Amino acid sequence: MWQSLVHLWHWLGTQSPYSYKGWDMTWGGFVLMMTAAFAGLVGVIAGLIDERRSKNKQSPKC
Repeated sequence: MWQSLVHLWHWLGTQSPYSYKGWDMTWGGFVLMMTAAFAGLVGVIAGLIDERRSKNKQSPKC
């Protein structure tokens, strides 16, 4: 799975008209996308935790 993604990124980097360095630019894009995906995942998890907390506050405890 990961290797196919790397191959795809490498191919995109070498075929892209914007790439003048090829591999370096591809890895830059790959890292950027991974960072963005990780940040998004963290945001979703934080949102779920916040939602759960607000539900806990609303429910009265005896």
